[in-house]
Amino acid sequence: MSEPTPSVVLNAMLTALNPFVPAPIPGLPSPSLTVARAEIRSSGIGNYIGISPNGSIAATELHATRLQAVARFSVWGFAASDVEAGVTALNAQIFAKRKDLAAQGFLKLSFDGSVPSEQTKDTKAWRRFADYDLLYEFPYDDDGGAEGLILPIATQDMPTGAAWSTTADFGRWDDVAAPTFSLRGPAVFTELAALKFFAAAAPTGVVTVTRTFDGAQAPADAGDLATFIAQTTASPAPERNVFVSFASVSDLLAQLIPDGPPIAMGDRDNDGTTDVYQPSHLVFPAPLVLASVADRLELSYANAKFDQIAVVYLRAVRKEAST
Repeated sequence: MSEPTPSVVLNAMLTALNPFVPAPIPGLPSPSLTVARAEIRSSGIGNYIGISPNGSIAATELHATRLQAVARFSVWGFAASDVEAGVTALNAQIFAKRKDLAAQGFLKLSFDGSVPSEQTKDTKAWRRFADYDLLYEFPYDDDGGAEGLILPIATQDMPTGAAWSTTADFGRWDDVAAPTFSLRGPAVFTELAALKFFAAAAPTGVVTVTRTFDGAQAPADAGDLATFIAQTTASPAPERNVFVSFASVSDLLAQLIPDGPPIAMGDRDNDGTTDVYQPSHLVFPAPLVLASVADRLELSYANAKFDQIAVVYLRAVRKEAST
């Protein structure tokens, strides 16, 4: 998303504090929460505060806008002692939830005092304001206007006597091209991750996942994904030449589970709105090992490109090196 407007940040802060507004008392005006002072501040250079992972396949820049403000609660009662007790109770409730409020973005929150209790024109109504000085941070992801993920540059090598290419651990299929996503060893993979956008109907066409090696005969059919993973991750003698097929891309992605919040970027279908990509992944029960450069893990699509407006990113996640 782009940098939020001040009104969005203010409303988010007020929404977080609204549960602390005292309950109304019959016969008295309703308690309220307002902003007595507010100033939008930067969180750093360009509001940049770090990198936000989006599941296993992507990460976006994390930015934040800060709000320096005074939040004012109005507390009502039938006597001065009632409003004094009300302010005390309000303080207790707010500071009992200080950890929860910190998790919601309140970097600083302190009771800033209040004016003395006052009797209104209605002689039976007393009011007191309770002010809280706060620093609130509103985080947001910023894709910088990106149309898609940046994929690694393809390389060429001839370690086995035959030319081959790789795009590292990432692949992309769309309605322009859907090349085979090929991974070579030596490598240890722990999960398969995906990021998908379907403009409308899902693409049709068979998808095949193959674990094989250079010079191998035709691979055996594992039958289903669970069996394929069990066979290729079995220790100490995993299958090296086996495949499993899916009737469509959707059937493959249905085997994965959601993996973090959606990512908004680009406008592939040119409808004037930012596309929303859904991340998902499948964690292997044991590592899938490609012992040598001759070993391959491949995901292939039956057609040269998708027959619908759609994008699917694929990533094989490597096992982190032990320290």
